[in-house]
Parts: sequence; structure tokens; C-alpha cells
Amino acid sequence: MTIRNFVPVLWSTKIMQQLYKAQVYGNCVNRDYQGEIKKYGDTVRVNTLGLPTISDYVPYTYTYTPEALQGAGEAITIDQVKMYNFVIDDVDQAQITPGVMEQGIKNASYALRDVTDQFIANTLAAGVATANVLLNGATASSTSNPILVGTGGSVVEPFTLLTKLGTRMNKSNVPASDRWVVVPPDFAENLILDPRFSSFATAVAANTTRVGATMGGSDGSSGDGYGSLAEALRVLVGFDLYVSNNVPSATNGADTVYTILGGYKGACSYAEQIPEGQPIAYQPQFGFGDAMKSLHLYGAKVFRPDALVAAYCQFV
Repeated sequence: MTIRNFVPVLWSTKIMQQLYKAQVYGNCVNRDYQGEIKKYGDTVRVNTLGLPTISDYVPYTYTYTPEALQGAGEAITIDQVKMYNFVIDDVDQAQITPGVMEQGIKNASYALRDVTDQFIANTLAAGVATANVLLNGATASSTSNPILVGTGGSVVEPFTLLTKLGTRMNKSNVPASDRWVVVPPDFAENLILDPRFSSFATAVAANTTRVGATMGGSDGSSGDGYGSLAEALRVLVGFDLYVSNNVPSATNGADTVYTILGGYKGACSYAEQIPEGQPIAYQPQFGFGDAMKSLHLYGAKVFRPDALVAAYCQFV
């Protein structure tokens, strides 16, 4: 690639496509927003509707007034802005395989994905309704009061925890479609060791610990060799299970406590954009090389705290 044949809109599209494919928590939110994102501080509108009131109908009565559903047109503020800015020296370009700038863009996309996924995860964690945090004993689980998860007799088995999360969703009337839970690799490993999982696990089960995948593949389809496994998990626990290294965590002494989150896509909305005219290709004033820079704007908001669940867990 050279500055001469650089077309910003094409590269912007490629970056956004790579972000969509690579994000994990990005699969757990909706992008149903209206409006354009051009700069930091912009707002976009999200169509969120409350439930209508159900009342008795009296035949031959014609004086009913339609109810205005509440919550329509709520806003997300684009309050996050990140950037990258890298240069590839002409000497390096002359000596390495063609396509180095393309690889630089892929690396930038991956780095953006990692930052945005952490942001979405933390937004979801902060938005969970207090009543939807699983208990550990008589009180809610927390960083200082984590649920001990493992395969021993005195801890909660991973499959049991998934079942409890599913039950909490049911009690909170979380819609049955598009449900999800994201777990760290340690949890997925323990799940595979659980007899209730291994009883239907296949030869590809060990591959389900790959970061960024669902237990059934990125889209839950059967075309990638995980479909039957995904269907089994959906039947048993009622949601897609994703594996990620970006599960929110905190330390409790020398131990790590993970915030395992679940919910459905309608609970949180997310919006992101590469501003118009970016990324920008340029040649630095000093030295010889091609450089690339761009901003990435995004924001998220939880609209249904009651449709998210959480469990603070420590693996033993």
C-alpha cells in the first residue's frame, strides 16, 4: 500500500468488519441505534420500549385511550475515544513481504477490539441489577465473598453455576432468545472436566477453550464443527457460552475473582464508529516511511439491568 492509492472508507470498513468478528462481549450487546457518530460527545438514539399495561376489556366500550410506551428514544453518549498511530519505515518496506501495512491495520484492529471488549464487559458488570447477583451463602457474592468454583466436593461445580445463572435469568423474566454467558478459560476447562458436560462432549471439546469462541462457534452454526455441542449446551443451560480473557476480574488477597456475566442482547446497546475520512495515511515530517493513524469512537449503555445476571467466582 502507498499513500497514493489509499482510500479511507475502504480501510475503515475493513477495520469495522474485523472488530465485529473479533469482539466477544460485542456479541452480547445490540447495535440498534439511530444517528451518526462523527465526534466525541455525540449521542445516538436507541429505541427501547417498556411493557404495555394489560387491562380488562369490556365489550362495546369505545373510550379506551392508547398508552404511550415509556423509554422510547433513549440516548447513548459516545464518551470513549481511542487512537492508534504507527509508521513503517521505507527501509523495512523494501525488505519485507508485501502487505505489511495491511498487517499493521489488522494488528491495530485487534488492539482496538481488546480495548473495546474490556469496556463493554465493564459496562455490563456495572449495570447488573443488585438482585441479580448470585448469592454465596446468605449474602450476595462479591470480590470479598466469592463463590468457589471447581470439581471438588466442597465447591460449586461449573455446570451447577451455569444452571443457577439460567435460573436467575428465568426468575428475572429475561427473554429466552439471544441469551449468553461469558466465562474465562479456567471456567471452560473446569466445565469440560464436569461429568455432566463430558457425557456429551465430542472429540473437539478441548478446542472449545479457544478465546473468543462460543462452545458452539462464533455464530452458533454447525458449519465449524461445534454445532452439535452448542445445541447440547443450549438445551441444558439455555444460552450461548463464550470464552474470553477479558472477563472482569479483581484480586482478593493472592487470589483472582472473576465476574461471570450473563444476560441477553437486548439488555445493553453499543455504538462505535471510525470517523469519516479516517484512517489517515500520511508521511511523517522526519524520516522516510508510510504512517497510519485513526480515532475510534464508541459508547455503551445498559437499558435493562434486570436482564443481566452476575456471579463473582474464584477457581480452586
